[in-house]
Amino acid sequence: GAAQQWAVPTRQTVRVSSNAFLHPKVLLVLGFFPRSGAQGTHMSVRRAFLVFGALASLSGGALGFVLVAAAIGFAFHINTVAEFNKDMPSAGFYNTYIGRTFGSHTGALFAFIYSAGLAAIVGVVTMGVGLWVSNALGTITVINYAHLPWWIPAVLAELLVVALLLRGVKFSVRISASLVIFEIAVLIIGGVAMLIHNPGAIAQSGNTFNPTLIPHGVSGFGLAFTLAIFLFLGTSSSAPLAEEAKNPKKTIPFAVFAAAIIATVLYVFAAWTEQVGFNNNTGLLAKQVFPYITGVGNAFHPLVYFMYLAGLTSAIAVVIASSNAISRVWYSMGRDGLFPKAMGSVDTKTRVPRISILVSAVVATVLFLIFGGIAGGGFSVATGYNAYAELATLGTDFIILVFMVTNIALVVHELHNHSQGVRWLRRIVAPIIGAIIFVYPFWESVKPTQPRPYNWFGAVLIGFLIIGAI
Repeated sequence: GAAQQWAVPTRQTVRVSSNAFLHPKVLLVLGFFPRSGAQGTHMSVRRAFLVFGALASLSGGALGFVLVAAAIGFAFHINTVAEFNKDMPSAGFYNTYIGRTFGSHTGALFAFIYSAGLAAIVGVVTMGVGLWVSNALGTITVINYAHLPWWIPAVLAELLVVALLLRGVKFSVRISASLVIFEIAVLIIGGVAMLIHNPGAIAQSGNTFNPTLIPHGVSGFGLAFTLAIFLFLGTSSSAPLAEEAKNPKKTIPFAVFAAAIIATVLYVFAAWTEQVGFNNNTGLLAKQVFPYITGVGNAFHPLVYFMYLAGLTSAIAVVIASSNAISRVWYSMGRDGLFPKAMGSVDTKTRVPRISILVSAVVATVLFLIFGGIAGGGFSVATGYNAYAELATLGTDFIILVFMVTNIALVVHELHNHSQGVRWLRRIVAPIIGAIIFVYPFWESVKPTQPRPYNWFGAVLIGFLIIGAI
């Protein structure tokens, strides 16, 4: 049956698009708003606001060094995605890579694992919109944000994104593209404001690249690296749109590498200027909920309102990119017989996988409502961040496992398909390093000695593996 074939679609296949293939610049935009990782790390303005406080605490004064190290480490995995796309571009993404390499049964197993993780991640990024809106309202108004019902703006955001996606991928990406310039401009202007406000701190800010400042040596670096590498987890978001891209064997590799490079530059710039904004006081920086916004507010307070607006537009863009990705992956699984056949259909007018878009949106909404209302202990912002971190971490555990298997798959694929000779550096050495890099972060996320409920995540993953194998 179709589930046993794992066919790689060609241009003759019924494609999921709106009349034309996507331009490389459009793919770059999608790669620029990747999916989430643990602790809510999205490649967005909002992510820079949220994560750098925790990273500063873990890395001491060497935040810049940790970010560069994480970027280099994740580049090995980006290489795996790029190389696989040269041989088998497909909306199935990791599912196709693994299935074509290890066979249909293994492919189906990890398609199930990846789908579960991806659904959790889409739920997380949508939940993040609600939390951000509630927190922003509480900060810039007299409302007590801790008691605001974050789920209302989250559900509204999901409805908005679904409406955009049903119009077609090119339309939804245009919306994202129209926001990206504003968001980057706000981030850069805020950073420059901190540099102008604290020029005396610039001379010592180079210490952000000094690894000797990392507390607790190798162990401290490992913990900081674990969080930092999650910042880059979604830079391959354009890969599931391979069937809608112009010349995907060239444009997808360009898009994923370009997105990773741009993300690295912006992250390092934000980390450096943020440190200057706090006069290199890492301890004070780490105590802030949104340190970047605090630093910019100290430099020029009116910019704070633009920061919150940029965070909101960035959050919406992340939901669009995440939803585009999961709907294409689930469409591919429906087409391959792993999901109901209706999931593998496209709308005759808009040429989008309408059923997959609607089903993935419902599943993601149910997930974040369950975690927010039950696991989080209520729907207030005060408890919502706990549920946010839990669901993000659980989803990331699933996806990191798929990352490691995908890296190994590239090695096996190359050894069995090397008509032009084995490409040792890009297809043997690099993916092996990529797989090894994820071992420590993966173990840190699933080890049973963590506080509850994180100590159960390893067992949950094993349970899903058993169910998928059956």
